[in-house]
This record gives sequence, C-alpha cells and structure tokens, in this order.
Amino acid sequence: MRPLALLLPFLLAACANEGAPDSTPAGTAAEADSMADAAGMADTTGVAARATIQPLGDAGVSGTVTFTPAEGGVQVTYALDGLTPGRHGFHVHQNGDCGPGPDGAPGGAAGEHFAPLGSPHGAPADSVGQRHVGDLGNVEAGADGRAAGTFFDAVVALEGERGIVGKAVVVHTGEDDLTTQPSGDAGDRVGCGVVEMTGAAGTAGTATGAGALPPGHPPIGDLPPGHPPIDGAGAGTTPGEGQ
Repeated sequence: MRPLALLLPFLLAACANEGAPDSTPAGTAAEADSMADAAGMADTTGVAARATIQPLGDAGVSGTVTFTPAEGGVQVTYALDGLTPGRHGFHVHQNGDCGPGPDGAPGGAAGEHFAPLGSPHGAPADSVGQRHVGDLGNVEAGADGRAAGTFFDAVVALEGERGIVGKAVVVHTGEDDLTTQPSGDAGDRVGCGVVEMTGAAGTAGTATGAGALPPGHPPIGDLPPGHPPIDGAGAGTTPGEGQ
C-alpha cells in the first residue's frame, strides 16, 4: 500500500490540471483586437476642425461651428448665440481673415464664398457642381437669439481641393435665398471665425455645443421639436451625394 500512497499526490495534481484552460493562450491579444474591430469597438478617434465665431461690428453673435469627418462627407455641428430671431445665411468664405474689407465693411477680408470649383451659388442639398463648397444654407434662431443643430454635408471636406481648414465661417444678418448670385442676398456679416484643426474629434464640441462655447457663454440646449437646423441642409442629403 505504501507505493500507492506515495503516488496519490501526483495523481490528484494531474486530475486537477486536466481540462483547466490555459491562462495565456498564444494569440489572445491579437484575436481580441480582431474581434473588437469586427464588432466596431476599435478606436475610431479622428481629427476634426472648428471655427470659433466672434461678433463683427456692433453685432453680438458668438459660438462655435465644428466639422467632423464622416463617411462620404462632413458632419457640421453649430451652436450660436446673439442672433436676431429668424434665418441667417451661413457660409464658408474663401479667406481665413475676419478683419474689415478694403471698404471697411466688417468681415469683408473673408472674401467671397469658398467656391474652388467655379460653381454657382446654391442650396446645401445641391450636388457638388451646382453649389459653392461653402454654401451651408441658413441657421434659424429662436426668440432667444440661439441656434443650435447638426447636419451632414456631402460637399465640404477638411483637406484637398474642397478643404475648408484655414477658411472663414461667416454668419449673415439676413436669410440666404439660396438662388440669388453670387451669394444669396444674405446681407451684412455679423459673425466670423477661422476654421482650424482641433485634433481628436471628440474634443471639438458636442451636438448641442455644450463645452464648445467661449468661457462664460450660457449653454445652448437641444432645439425644440420641429426646429429646422438649416434650411435645405444635410438632413435630407444622402451621404456621398454630389461626390
């Protein structure tokens, strides 16, 4: 019996280990990364661009406009304050300068609409050959002077021929009629900001603009039900349209 007693501890240890999973199987990390990618959980943090809107002349307009790359175009998120109630033309202009123009007009140094393809002025939903790259339509402010929303644009890009980084976003005093050449008859310029790269898309502001406004600026909440974000803009635009 003594030899069996000596072997018993070894037999028990073997039984305990049998069927136990390997705690460090080869390829575990790579397989986990692959599964995360397949499940859409991989790191998708990208770059974004933002314009901080400052008032022009005697206007009190301020806020931010963020441009985040999306499949087939760019997601545009805006949060503005200090507007008169109603619709206001909202465009990217050709120069990254918000100073006065040669005639002293506020924001005149921003130049005309950004139109690198030589296309006519049009609506945001028009195809790439039927509108300026900078034609973002209108924002609509409520009685409190605030306008906030987000929409997709299939023509704007951050880089390349249609790249808007280094250009100026301009807000106008009146409505862009989307047809009058060369700029929609939107009136004077009341707000302006140069588009700059910001790094991680997640740091460029939120859909409501919270945390993206200048210091001390009251937060801008979600739009009320039925509030149009931008006249004729990307809500009805199919990703990739006009590319």
